[in-house]
Amino acid sequence: MIESALGDKMGNFIYTMFMGISGIALGFARGWEITLAIMTFGIIMVPVAGFWGYSLQVGTSTVLKGYGQSAGYAE
Repeated sequence: MIESALGDKMGNFIYTMFMGISGIALGFARGWEITLAIMTFGIIMVPVAGFWGYSLQVGTSTVLKGYGQSAGYAE
């Protein structure tokens, strides 16, 4: 069960982290000014993405709760 739950997710996480780190390293090697600007923008985007994910989670939870109540009424 653990292997099936983590199989694809762990591989995707490792792939994403490697691509991000290698992209930053390559960016610094080719032109450090634009890489530094992109990293500054990334620092701003992390809390924004976290808030967006949280609000999406709350909205989905509310919708699923409503569907659960309506299924109870239909029975």
